[in-house]
Amino acid sequence: MSQVCLRNRLLIAFISALILISCTGNFGKKVTFESTKGEVFYKGDGITDADAKATGNFLKKEKFFMADDKVRSVQIIKTGDRIQARFVIDEKGLAEVKNADQLFEIIGAKMSTEVFNDSPVDIIYTDKTFKDKKILTYNPKVLESESSRIAKEIKLMKRRDFNNNTVYYTANVKEKDMDVFFKYLRDSGFFTESGSADLIVNQAGDGSVRIRFPVKNDFNTDEGMQKIEAFAKVLKTDMFESIPLEFEALDEDMKLIRAFSYQ
Repeated sequence: MSQVCLRNRLLIAFISALILISCTGNFGKKVTFESTKGEVFYKGDGITDADAKATGNFLKKEKFFMADDKVRSVQIIKTGDRIQARFVIDEKGLAEVKNADQLFEIIGAKMSTEVFNDSPVDIIYTDKTFKDKKILTYNPKVLESESSRIAKEIKLMKRRDFNNNTVYYTANVKEKDMDVFFKYLRDSGFFTESGSADLIVNQAGDGSVRIRFPVKNDFNTDEGMQKIEAFAKVLKTDMFESIPLEFEALDEDMKLIRAFSYQ
């Protein structure tokens, strides 16, 4: 298991221990789960006993239904082609959990993949009568790595190459502006014949520019960041004097290391 998955499970277990309360009333057929007091209610067309059992087993695996004395109640309903996974929540406890919404989005995305054959799963916070409090719409992107998201993004971009150096840029960047920028990268020595640097250029509707620069791990040092900052400052002066610029250094996993902002 990756450290990321383990961390998510530990955080989900923390949520489970802190913020779920049991429901009261008749809210459909109920399935319970051995060694826990977790319960899954299911009702309506398109949802079966097998779906409820699979949901509860998933929540056990994710350490959401835990072996303690707390009753935790979940209800699943199908509406059209979507699944509603409804969790009875204590608002005071929820407020104590950092990034709770994102963690519940992870639960919904994984439940979609592992339980409901990729049908969208919306997470709904409810009171103990399963009355809606808040809806978290299905968000499969929470399971993607930053590198996979950027890989998808650059497939939709234009590109220019100089040997093994590449600039990826959004379609709204004017070609004449890219001509000037690409020439600058070569003339300044940022792009060399033997180099292999990549830049990802996004231009927003207000004209501001965001440039991302993935670096090798051996360049991810204080000295390396100082060199990148020095280049970004010169780039701002030479090419984007009147344009807001965000220059970001990324690691090999495409995660942000440092960001340099210039107005």
